[in-house]
Amino acid sequence: PAADGAAETTTTSEQDPAAAGDDDIVVTAQRRSESAQRVPISLTALSEETLVKTNIVSIQDIGRVAPSFNAFRSAQAANTRLSIRGIGSPGNAAIEPSVGAFVDGVYIPRPGPLLAGLNDVSSVEVLRGPQGTLFGRNASVGAISIHTAEPGTQTEGSASLELGNYGRVRAKGMVNLPVSDTFQTRFSGLYDRFDGYGHDLLRDERVGNNETISLRGAMRWEISPSLTWLVRGDYAETKGDGGYNVDFIASSVSPTQLDALRARLGGQLPDTEIGDREANFSRVGSLRDRQWGISSDLSLDTGGYTLRLINSYRDWTS
Repeated sequence: PAADGAAETTTTSEQDPAAAGDDDIVVTAQRRSESAQRVPISLTALSEETLVKTNIVSIQDIGRVAPSFNAFRSAQAANTRLSIRGIGSPGNAAIEPSVGAFVDGVYIPRPGPLLAGLNDVSSVEVLRGPQGTLFGRNASVGAISIHTAEPGTQTEGSASLELGNYGRVRAKGMVNLPVSDTFQTRFSGLYDRFDGYGHDLLRDERVGNNETISLRGAMRWEISPSLTWLVRGDYAETKGDGGYNVDFIASSVSPTQLDALRARLGGQLPDTEIGDREANFSRVGSLRDRQWGISSDLSLDTGGYTLRLINSYRDWTS
């Protein structure tokens, strides 16, 4: 980990497309593009190639490669907590978070929407230490800045599919379609499903399942050589039961209590096979987390300075 005041960068490519030179990584930690080596902030910059090679598919995975960053998911998505250096308050309806979250320069008031997955992300920056001067009052511990890919001038596309046991399916795709030299579009999608490890014998179905759908679209219009308009839109939905297996340790109660319990349950005991994935006693919930948002980024190059107007709207129901 880098010491305070140093710039730490994490990358797996010596020729990052966002780099100014062979060994120079460009970040936006101070609200402008500049070399990470010149930023007086302790930070970790993750390129798209790094995210792919280290299999970072959600915000919770970032802690594996970004020192001192953690994302904690509770029973309710609304109580998701981001922490840096072990400090961070949950961002629920009553408490403001202390680690600011930003997507394409837009502040996300609650970190719960970030759980939908990293779809078509070009880079992630984790800034450690107070960032209130440039990122506002809710970044007293640090900030995480996520950048999605912008439409490019080349026609291209990609797709991937992962299959695994227990009904694991993860598919994602992207297509970049330039309409003209000054107008480009980009669309991407992500589908993630898992049937769960547990098997509820009472209902004869699997528990612990989840399903996520994430869609993104972007439009970039170079209105003039000095004026550029970038519009992004996204939709994401996550569903699941939150169920888990509960085993009963028969030796933890007295023989009298065990007989009484067996009598009340009609001669049967709860699952006493510790560590297996089948149960006749389970607890389940129901999650439906849905969000959509749109953002506008209008940039005017005045010759030496760039004026930016960022507007956004987000609707989140969990």
